[in-house]
Amino acid sequence: MSSFLLLLLVGCITIKVGGNDSSDASDDATDSDSGVVIEEVFVDNDSDGFDAAEDCDDTDPNIHPGATEYCNGLDDNCDGEVDEAGAIGASTWYIDTDGDGYGNGAYTTTACNQPKGYVNNGTDRDDDNPKVQ
Repeated sequence: MSSFLLLLLVGCITIKVGGNDSSDASDDATDSDSGVVIEEVFVDNDSDGFDAAEDCDDTDPNIHPGATEYCNGLDDNCDGEVDEAGAIGASTWYIDTDGDGYGNGAYTTTACNQPKGYVNNGTDRDDDNPKVQ
């Protein structure tokens, strides 16, 4: 008996319409009322080893869950954050409480972009007095 085969790729689902033959994988789900066989298929468009359903950019093999985060304006590791603390290429910034352009070397943060209230040098000898650097 000839069976009709319909492939629908949405994320990682393939739906076959037709009879259930013995060659189907054992983890297929079958709706016995309609004869529809639902088979999970691993889709990895960028060949990085991560399924399209879990890979936040399945067109770039360098972007996937667990990837190294870089200061590049992208969410490299698919955690929902872009250029977060600890990203490769981040700079050390020094708090500048007196606004004189010189920061306190004892209070730092690491970020890809300059945070408000921070500067790129930590040489202020008195960060409470804008006249003393």
